[in-house]
Amino acid sequence: MTAVAEPLVKRELISMAGSVPSRMRGRKPIAHSTVTMKLTSDDAVEKCLRQLQASDDRLAATPQAYDWSPVTNETTEGVPGGTVEFGVYWYDQTFFNEKKDIYLDKKHVSMFTAFDADDSAIEVTHYARVN
Repeated sequence: MTAVAEPLVKRELISMAGSVPSRMRGRKPIAHSTVTMKLTSDDAVEKCLRQLQASDDRLAATPQAYDWSPVTNETTEGVPGGTVEFGVYWYDQTFFNEKKDIYLDKKHVSMFTAFDADDSAIEVTHYARVN
């Protein structure tokens, strides 16, 4: 009997983003949101990662009431596209309450569409810190 080789799945850490001490500045997040996007082409993955990096550069320069958490990309050998996962650390409860669903606004929806990602390709989960 010949064993069938499973395709190689590779998960790559793209950015540590706001999870490093110099970016956290002693702050403790009150919540964390994760975003998982399943993208169907290598171009869409690259475009998404470029936009996340540009946004991360802006956040690193000007601290906000939120910051990015690490960014990863998971690919499967021989399959185009991949799964990009990133997140947001929230540092202010009021800001979190106001902005946690911003991914549903027109600007974000059009951005996801530019990656060829429809609603079924995006999953957002919010986690609250319990003291």
